[in-house]
Amino acid sequence: MSSPHLAISIDHATCIGSGNCVANAPGVFEQDDDGLPHVIDAGAQLRELIEFAVLSCPVRAISINDL
Repeated sequence: MSSPHLAISIDHATCIGSGNCVANAPGVFEQDDDGLPHVIDAGAQLRELIEFAVLSCPVRAISINDL
């Protein structure tokens, strides 16, 4: 049985703060005052949305794995 959550990793050293992840998955990511994204919901039911956000990152700073 799969986990109800995904492990989302964000490489903040690589991230350029474009905001694509927040724009494409606003219920999953939010940006802090420095423009860096943080995960607010990693529910597996959002997998398709999360995968789209991963692909939209211009520097590939986001990755996902099943827990």
